Amino acid sequence: MKTLFLRVGMICAMLNVLACSEPADREPITETSERSTYRFPIKPNATSDERFLSPDQLKEKKAAELAAANGNVRNTSPYHFDVPQGWALIAPTQFRNPNFKVGSSDKIQCYMTTLSGDGGGIASNVNRWYAQLGLEPLSEEEIEALTSVKVMGYPARIVNISGKFKGMGSETETDVNYRLLGAVIQAPDSLITIKMTGPESDTLPELSNFAGFVDSLHSGEGHSHGDEDGQAHGPGDGHGHGPGDGHNHPPTAPPLSGDEKMPADHPPIGGAQKPMPADHPPIPSADSSTSSEDPASGGGYVWDVPEGWTKSDTGSSMRLITLSMTMEDQEPGECYIVILPGAAGGRLGNYNRWLAQLGNTPITEADLGEFPTVKMFDQDIPVLSCEGSYRGMSGGEKAGYMLLGTSVEHEGQSIFVKLIGPKAVVLANQKQFEAFCTSLKVKS
Repeated sequence: MKTLFLRVGMICAMLNVLACSEPADREPITETSERSTYRFPIKPNATSDERFLSPDQLKEKKAAELAAANGNVRNTSPYHFDVPQGWALIAPTQFRNPNFKVGSSDKIQCYMTTLSGDGGGIASNVNRWYAQLGLEPLSEEEIEALTSVKVMGYPARIVNISGKFKGMGSETETDVNYRLLGAVIQAPDSLITIKMTGPESDTLPELSNFAGFVDSLHSGEGHSHGDEDGQAHGPGDGHGHGPGDGHNHPPTAPPLSGDEKMPADHPPIGGAQKPMPADHPPIPSADSSTSSEDPASGGGYVWDVPEGWTKSDTGSSMRLITLSMTMEDQEPGECYIVILPGAAGGRLGNYNRWLAQLGNTPITEADLGEFPTVKMFDQDIPVLSCEGSYRGMSGGEKAGYMLLGTSVEHEGQSIFVKLIGPKAVVLANQKQFEAFCTSLKVKS
C-alpha cells in the first residue's frame, strides 16, 4: 500500500513540474488591436438580456416593463371609458378586462368581466359576491329589491355590501372589513359584471371614482375619440360625458367565446335561499330604480322638484336622480343626488375633490365653519360654492362654471347633492338648489 501511495505522489509531483515549466516554442504576443465597434461592451455578471440585446432593444424592453409596472397598459376591452384620476389600467386577464390599479392601494381590485349568454344569471353572481363576504344568499325577491339602474343602456343591479372577504380558492377570511361595490348588467347576449373590492378604509374614498367610471362606460361603435387606442380616456384628453356630450350608444358587448365558462376553481353558488342576517345593511325598496319616470322620488327618498327643473336621461347610472335646468344662450346645468355607504371619503374629502375640479385650492375642516348652511335631515349642512374652469373626470375643461354642493350623513349613508353648470345658470338656480336640498326626506 505504501508503494502505491509513493507512486501516486511521484506522478503528481512530475505533473506539477511539467505544468510550471514553459514550453520551448511559446512566444509572447506583443501586438495590439482595437475591439470591434460591433461588439457589445463586456460587462461582468451581465444578465441574458444585457448580453444578447442591443442597447436600443434593452432600452425598449425596460421602458415597456416600466410602463406595465406603472399601469400604462393599452385598453383592449370593447368599451370606451374614462380612467378616474389616480387610477391606471393594468394588464388584463381572461376574466378581467378592463383591469385597474386603484389609487396608491395595492389591496383594492377593480375590474370588468364579460361572460357569454346569461353568465349564470344575475342571482348567482350576486350571491357569489355575498358568499365571498360571508353573507347569506338573497332570495329572488331580495334580488329584485336591489337598486336597479341602467348601465350602457342595459338594466343592472347594484350591490353594495361589507363583510369579511374570502377570495376565490382561499380558505381564510380577511381580518378587516372589506367593502364590495358591484354592478351586474344583463346585455342581450352576455352578462357583464363590474366589481371593486378592498378594505373599507381604502375603498370608501374611491366609491365616487367607481361611480364615475361606471357612468363613463359606453361602446366604441360608430364614433372615435381620436386617441391612440380609441377607448380609454385619461385626464387631459378633452373627452367629456357631461350634458350635451352627444353620447348615447348602447353597446353590443362581445361575449367570451361560446365554449368559455366560469373558471374551474370558481366557488359553488349556494342554492339555499335564506333570510338576510338581522344586522345586514338595508336594501333599497323596489321603487328605487333610477329608471323610474317619477322625478320626485327614488332610493327610499322623496324631494320637491323646483319649477323649471326637469328629469334628465343623460345623467350617471350611479345617481339617484339627475335634474337639468336651462337658460337662453347657455349650456344646461344639472343637479343630481348620489348616495354612497358610510362616510364615502368624508365631507371634507369630497368638497376638496369638487374644488379641484374647478381649479380651486383645498380647504380645511375649520373652513367649513365659515360656509353658509342649509337644513337637511334636521342638520345644518355647510354649502360649498366655487367657480372656475370645470374639469370633470375625463379632463375636458369648461370655462366659467360654478358649483354648489352639500354632503350629509344619514342612517349609515352619505348623501351628496351637487349643482354644476355655467355660472349664470347656477346663480339663477341657487335658491331652487337650497329648497331642493331642504325638501329631501325619507319616503314614508
